Amino acid sequence: MTEAATPARARRLALIAALRLRGAQFALQRDDSRTQLLFGEPPAGFVGACDEILDRKAVSRTWVAQTGKGSRARLIFAEDLAEGVRQRIRNVWTPPRRPTTAGSGKRA
Repeated sequence: MTEAATPARARRLALIAALRLRGAQFALQRDDSRTQLLFGEPPAGFVGACDEILDRKAVSRTWVAQTGKGSRARLIFAEDLAEGVRQRIRNVWTPPRRPTTAGSGKRA
C-alpha cells in the first residue's frame, strides 16, 4: 500500500463510521472525480445520476448519504457542496416507500 492511499483510506473509514452513527442507510463518496458507493443500497440509477451531476459541476470531492427510513428519509450532504448541486441531486433521488400493512389502501 502506498503512503498516499493510507490517509485516503483513513478518511473513508472515518466517514463511514460517522455516517453509520447518524443512521445513514446508504452513502456515496466522490473522490478524484470518481463516485463510489460506500455502503447500503441507493435507488436504481442514483449513483450514475449523481456522478453525471457532479461531473457537470466539476465537483471532485464530496459525499452524499440518506438518513432515516420511509417518510422520514432525508439526504444529507458534505458541508461544502453548493446548494444548487444539492437541489439537483435531490431532484434525481427517489425516496423509499414506506411498506403498507393495512391492505391495498382503497376505501369502501
